[in-house]
Amino acid sequence: MKETLIKVKHLVKNYQSGHIVTKVLKNLTFDVYKGEFLSVIGPSGSGKSTLLYQLSLLDRPTSGSIHYGKLCVTDLGSKERTALRLNYLGYVFQEYALLPDLTAIENVMVPNIMRGFGKAVAREMAKAALEKLNVGHRLDNLPGQLSGGEQQRVSIARAIAHTPAILFADEPTANLDTVNSDQVMDAFLDLHYHGQTIVMVNHEQEYAKIGDRIMHLLDGSIERFEPSHHKKR
Repeated sequence: MKETLIKVKHLVKNYQSGHIVTKVLKNLTFDVYKGEFLSVIGPSGSGKSTLLYQLSLLDRPTSGSIHYGKLCVTDLGSKERTALRLNYLGYVFQEYALLPDLTAIENVMVPNIMRGFGKAVAREMAKAALEKLNVGHRLDNLPGQLSGGEQQRVSIARAIAHTPAILFADEPTANLDTVNSDQVMDAFLDLHYHGQTIVMVNHEQEYAKIGDRIMHLLDGSIERFEPSHHKKR
């Protein structure tokens, strides 16, 4: 039996501007399973990124609940949510958000130093993550000396260096050409092969198919789920 890692019930997200209420997510209920690669796709404005922000504790829903295991994370205060994000989750976004004056390995080390690891341990963790992402030969390069695909793989290494329970990715190939996009998707596929739970928003149907399931969003509602027929490694 599949182990449920995230349970979402009746999730609603509205944004209000004056008297105008925009309903972005409309009563979503679904599960994300441990070890699953869930792809979320849909047209622009369907609520994909908004959903990812609710699941990853970067925003709070208007109503409904999100559970991590038995823990209702929607009830947590800001400090508890921040601690969960730092220690339990990993994030990859469109923008690489690398610090330009730090080398690749230093960029990956920073979050683990914030988690309380000593510099030597943080360096070893960063080195292992960069090698896993096939950028171990770029440890001492600054972001400006890396290609877009290499920068994104460094950002993925930063996200997985502490072995997060869940990795969230929001349009991770949006700024990349086809060659670099393929390399980044190969990296995600390899992480998934080794057991990483991934929730990824992507506008490319082709890349969405590398996951286990595809959630189709339309106008803030789940249109359907479909299994991926991608051949696993």
